[in-house]
Order: sequence, then structure tokens, then C-alpha cells
Amino acid sequence: MASAVMNMYDGNDVDCYWITSQFYKLWMKYNNLQSMPGIFQAILKKEDSELHGHLDKIRVLSRLPYNSWFLSVFSSVFPAEVLA
Repeated sequence: MASAVMNMYDGNDVDCYWITSQFYKLWMKYNNLQSMPGIFQAILKKEDSELHGHLDKIRVLSRLPYNSWFLSVFSSVFPAEVLA
């Protein structure tokens, strides 16, 4: 993570340290991110059982990229301009 932040901020060590340490704190705060895919499926089943049943029937649930989305700390919701 630190090297990715360094690439985005042209080697400004102070900013990179601060950003990396805050992401780490965020990661630790939500340390149950690995259980999120299961929680997602449970909520989907409860809230929209028809959709859950359809996705399960066509075996899509295991192929959706939500696992990597949760583990990326939702970085894909940020515009590319912010991340680059």
C-alpha cells in the first residue's frame, strides 16, 4: 500500500506516511472485511430473495467481484482523478 501511495504523491514522505497510516487505521477499524462477502449474501437473501435465488441458481454469486471490492476498502467508489 505504501508504494502505491508513494507513486500517487511523487515521493512526498510526510503525506505518504499520513495517508498510509490512516488507511491502516481504517483497515483495522473494519477488520471484519473478510466476512463481508458472507454478510452481503445474507443481506441480499433477506432483502431480495428472488434476486439472490436467481444469482445463486445461475452460479454468479461466487464469481462477482464484491470480495475484492470489500478488501480494497471500497477504493473503486472514488473517481480515478482522485486516485491518480
